[in-house]
Amino acid sequence: MNLRNASTITWLLLMSLLVTSCNSQSNNAESQDESSPAAIGQQVVNKTNPHYVEGGIKWMTFEEALAANQKEQRKIFIDVYTDWCGWCKVMDKKTFTDQTVIDYMNEHYYAVKFNAEKEAPITFQGKNFELVDGGRRPIHTLAYAMLDGKLSYPSYVYFNESIQRITISKGFKEADRFLKELETIEQNGGGI
Repeated sequence: MNLRNASTITWLLLMSLLVTSCNSQSNNAESQDESSPAAIGQQVVNKTNPHYVEGGIKWMTFEEALAANQKEQRKIFIDVYTDWCGWCKVMDKKTFTDQTVIDYMNEHYYAVKFNAEKEAPITFQGKNFELVDGGRRPIHTLAYAMLDGKLSYPSYVYFNESIQRITISKGFKEADRFLKELETIEQNGGGI
């Protein structure tokens, strides 16, 4: 499938509207085993997660965050990244390793790492999202929808407790600036 194809663009725009207007929680999360890491949220850390770092941010998959939110509601933070993105790697090494950022994120958010070019298919709000041909690189349609088609990395998507998108933030941020962003969104429940 080629993104220049009009039907593909129409479909992706419809998916974008879906994400921005969602106001119900994922039906898939209800069928989770209550003893799974996803079902009990961050009390059990998934050490098989490729982003797991002892004492670091408790990264979850998108599905795990939705399931955890059903048990204990929190805002959801999604780091939309790619493997080739240099500034994404700097965020991982500098900002996401800052202890104050780690503590605040783990206490107030469900944190998700979402690779915009590699994630497996996801069903969200009854719709299927998957990788499509983007020309030079594949694009995950959920990343496209969450970012309103403006693919830039790193990008951060914030959802409220009702799984409605609050805001999108883009680019590298030093730890103190990023912490301020997390606090502002958590305390005000709105944009930055």
